[in-house]
Amino acid sequence: MVASTNVHIEVKEISGHTQQLRSLLLRSPLSFSEEDNSSEGAMNQELYRTEDLEAIVQASRNEILESLSKFKAFLYRGYWRILSEDAEYDVVDQMQLIIRAEGYARR
Repeated sequence: MVASTNVHIEVKEISGHTQQLRSLLLRSPLSFSEEDNSSEGAMNQELYRTEDLEAIVQASRNEILESLSKFKAFLYRGYWRILSEDAEYDVVDQMQLIIRAEGYARR
């Protein structure tokens, strides 16, 4: 008995799983509340360095870094973070207070 088979394998580039990256960062968004400043609160948070994300997320380093930029993530004390919605509002409020206090001159 003789058997033969024809197999056609096509290699296709696929994009990384960057949505997983966003969900990881959303588990511990950075906020300016007193709870985040306590050492106990920091110990319970899931924080990720670049190397951690490379091990977890099924994407290349470049895809991870591009996605972090797209998600407006930033390095804070060595960990990738995104701002919580409340923190974003706090930043805008602080900027408005500074502009009002210092004055704003249009050019």
